[in-house]
Amino acid sequence: MIVFDLKCGGGHVFEAWFGSTPAYEEQRAAGRVRCPLCDSGDITKALMAPAIASKGNRKLDAPTPGAIKAVMQRLASQQAEAQNVRMGRHGVRRTRSCNASGRRETGDDPRAGKRH
Repeated sequence: MIVFDLKCGGGHVFEAWFGSTPAYEEQRAAGRVRCPLCDSGDITKALMAPAIASKGNRKLDAPTPGAIKAVMQRLASQQAEAQNVRMGRHGVRRTRSCNASGRRETGDDPRAGKRH
């Protein structure tokens, strides 16, 4: 099987799979290759990036500890930002806590019925 990037006369680019290059040419000549967006039969091969295989014996460069630390810090920052978005713009002003007697103090918790 081979995949081609194809382009119609209307400028739409799309992929199509064929058994071989001659099979593509045969189907195109018979009018069986059409644009999935506009149904145009004016189809040509679009420019494609060449597939370059990497060497199997080549080692990839391992990330440095500094690079790993930077990625982890960025991830932690994004997680904190996502948490802030989930809590809303006001957030919880005071969390519930237990005093020495075991009773809960509700404080100013929006989930306790107080709305701002």
